[in-house]
Amino acid sequence: MKRKNILKFVSLLGIGSFVMLAATSCTSATAPTPNPTPNPEPKPDPMPNPPSGGMNDGNTNPGMDTAAQELASAKAALTTLTNSESEKVGLYVDYAKIKADLTSAYTVAKTTSDSSTSTLDQVKTATSKLQTAIDKAASDKQKFEQDHKDLLMPYS
Repeated sequence: MKRKNILKFVSLLGIGSFVMLAATSCTSATAPTPNPTPNPEPKPDPMPNPPSGGMNDGNTNPGMDTAAQELASAKAALTTLTNSESEKVGLYVDYAKIKADLTSAYTVAKTTSDSSTSTLDQVKTATSKLQTAIDKAASDKQKFEQDHKDLLMPYS
């Protein structure tokens, strides 16, 4: 009888511990993970005040500095390039390796484009690599078709 009571106590203790652990883990406050802020290279000649105030310098958007404008422009170019994914990848449905390589390049480019911490160099590199992958896919397809004309002839 004593052994039965001990087993009940231990099992209830275990179940109670599990329930309390689950309850505390579900109700604890979550600490948001801070996004690391990119540290752009410092300008060699910091100028606290612009030489001409207002809109006289020809800048149509004084709220953005040149680096931010370049980054926005580069991201727009990369987004335009990634928007053609379904069209470009669709050309290589019958070429599994070429399609896989191209899809991988698009995935990397989209990740870079969607990242809020991407630098100008990262965006330009991603754009360049994606364009290279698109060009390589076209040349690989052309080379494959030239090398395997006899294989492709019945399907043409």
